Amino acid sequence: MVKTAAVEYYGAAGRKWLEYLVANRPNIAEQVKGYAKAWLEQYTGNRKLGAQQMRVANNFALVAAAGELATAAGITGWKAGAAAKDAGVMS
Repeated sequence: MVKTAAVEYYGAAGRKWLEYLVANRPNIAEQVKGYAKAWLEQYTGNRKLGAQQMRVANNFALVAAAGELATAAGITGWKAGAAAKDAGVMS
């Protein structure tokens, strides 16, 4: 049963994600920047980070931004803010 469902729905989220990105293309870059900036402010604050730490923080900020956009697109089923919070827990 699980195997059948996995075969049937494999890639469904990816297709929906790409459709969302294409449909919202003019705004995506600014949205990502906004989510990432907010995440960085919340989870790194005014701390002085080294170059390697900043690269890692930027990667987590990108994960948070992608999760929040996917949530806004109705793909994840998560509450707004959940992706950012969870990326913060992992960082």
